[in-house]
This record gives sequence, structure tokens and C-alpha cells, in this order.
Amino acid sequence: MQSLNEIRHHIRAIDQTRKITNAMYLVASSRMKRVLSHVDYSRSYFHKVEDTLQDILSTSAGLSHPYLSERADARHTYVVVGGDKGMAGAYNSQLLHFAWEQICGQDNPRVITVGIMASRFFRHKGLLPEMEFFEISQDPSLFNARHITTEILSLYDRDETDRVYVIYTSFHSAAHYTPVLRQLLPLGLDAGAEPDGHKPPPQLLYEPSPKAVFNLLTPQYLIGVLFCALVQAYASEHCARMNAMRSATENADEMLQKLQLQYNLARQGAITREITEIAGAAQALGQMDQVRPTEGS
Repeated sequence: MQSLNEIRHHIRAIDQTRKITNAMYLVASSRMKRVLSHVDYSRSYFHKVEDTLQDILSTSAGLSHPYLSERADARHTYVVVGGDKGMAGAYNSQLLHFAWEQICGQDNPRVITVGIMASRFFRHKGLLPEMEFFEISQDPSLFNARHITTEILSLYDRDETDRVYVIYTSFHSAAHYTPVLRQLLPLGLDAGAEPDGHKPPPQLLYEPSPKAVFNLLTPQYLIGVLFCALVQAYASEHCARMNAMRSATENADEMLQKLQLQYNLARQGAITREITEIAGAAQALGQMDQVRPTEGS
């Protein structure tokens, strides 16, 4: 059985850990709530641009664009959006193993990593990333999305890849987020399709021409896809961290209760032993006092 000092030291250590996990839970909860509005905005923007592009395709016969045409489909590039930090439960593990399942079957795949965890994972697997972006997963801004998209388009325009996919964690709710694979290039637009029930107003006029509007919106559409992926990955990561830290805090509370009970029992036992020792010593002294006069007579 542990001594009182050992139990007190154990209680202090767990209490300090509990304070850290509770603080991390509060921070993750605050960041998650703050980004939820961005998730809705990014989805609305993405659907609006996608609907407009599909409307132009459906009303403009013979419209062509370099990002619409299919290629040989032999060289694949994957943009994997991971996290920069751990302590988020199985978030990074599920995402990266899902990404590896999608990538390992391809011949000479290229990987572009967003986040330190993704970069470490693929380097450990022996697949050196083509490009690495750090600290962007903690700042899902349009500026960062535009920067990554520019690098991807440069790779595609130089004819160094045939298909580009983005792998990220799709956010559905605080308790539901799943890894997904989405094709980025060539554009997976279907003329006349109505994604998620969003239908553009009929009889739109595009100035100066539908083709000019399509050419202008295409890069913005790709930026919107990547920005949506960054925002959803950010929200999913902080939800996972919030749930993990909440579980860790609850586990620490349970351990503190058990240790406090153990401490009280050990303290009670120590007090009982001390009382027993004092009573035994007093009884022994009393017996000695009774024996001494007899010896002196």
C-alpha cells in the first residue's frame, strides 16, 4: 500500500494534469465555436460558385477550359490536410491512415502535406512530400487557401500531374466528422447538376460573356474548395481535441476521487496505529510504575 506522502504526490500530479486538460478543453471549445460560422459561410460560398459554373456549362454549348479536360490519369497528386498538433484523440491517425489507403495503391504518387503531423507520417512511410505547408491548418484563411491553390495550379499547368485530390476531415457535427477524398482537378462539374438542392436562378445573363465569367470563377472555385477543406479540417480537429480533453478531465476527476478515498483510508489507518502505539506505551509505563515499588522494598 502506498504511503501518505506517495498518495499526496500522486494527487498533486493528477490535479496538475487535470488543470492542463481542462484548459485545453476550454481553448478547443472556444476555437471550435468560433469557426462554426466559417464552416457555414464557406459551404454557402462554395455552393454558389459551383452552381454558377454548372449553370454556365449547361447554357453554353461547346464551352471548354483546360481544367475541364481529362488527361491520361496516370500521375496522381494528393493534398492531405492534417494537423500541426497532437492531443486530439484519433483525429490525425484516422485521417492519415485513410489517406495512406487511398495513396499506397498508386504508382509514383505525389503528396502535398498541410500540417506537421501529415508531413511526419508520410516521411515515416518513406514518401517524401512534394510540398509542405506548416501552421496553415491552424489558420484556415482565404490567403492561405489561395497560396496553396496557386502552387497546385502551377503544378497542373506545367503538366506534371494528371489528377489532383484533396484529403481532409469533413465536419458534420461536434460528434461526427469523417475523412473524405475529393477530386480537385480536373473539375468534376456536371452540366445541369444541382448539388445539395442548390439551384441558381434561371435566365442569368453573364457579362462580358459566359466564357469570361467561367474563366474568372474557375480559380475562385478551386480556392473555395480548398478553403472549405481547411475550415472543416480545423473545426474537426478542435472538436476531436475538445472531446479528448473532456474525457481526460473526467478520467482525472475519477482518479482523484479514488485517490482521495485511498488517502483518507490510509490517514485513518495511520491515526489508528498512532493511537494504538500511544495507548500501548501508556499501558507499558503504567505497568512499570506498579512494578518499581515492589523491587525497591
